[in-house]
Amino acid sequence: MNRDLAAELHRRAEQDQTARRRMLETGGGRDLVRIDADNTAWLKQAIATHGWPGITLVAADEPQVYGTQYTNGPDGKLRLYPVAEPEQLDARRAAMGLESAAEYHRRMRGRDTEAD
Repeated sequence: MNRDLAAELHRRAEQDQTARRRMLETGGGRDLVRIDADNTAWLKQAIATHGWPGITLVAADEPQVYGTQYTNGPDGKLRLYPVAEPEQLDARRAAMGLESAAEYHRRMRGRDTEAD
């Protein structure tokens, strides 16, 4: 596992999502255009150097920290990948300026209500 590469991928993903949320809130997209261009150039170089950053390269099979990664379950429903220390998830998200896990989950599922 390449921990430096994994950390950089995670940092870029969080930066990307923060800019996308900001764009949705304010309607401005200047940061997003800059971040997308920077991430594209970086990822092209990373792939050229390391190959595609799959699970074995960046340890994507380890529990996630911020609860931002989802997959479709066998029933077709959106499922959150495992989270490290789930009881501390909202505290970690708040420290990074992210909404609560429940709010993010509702938004990911396209819902505005508390119901699942």
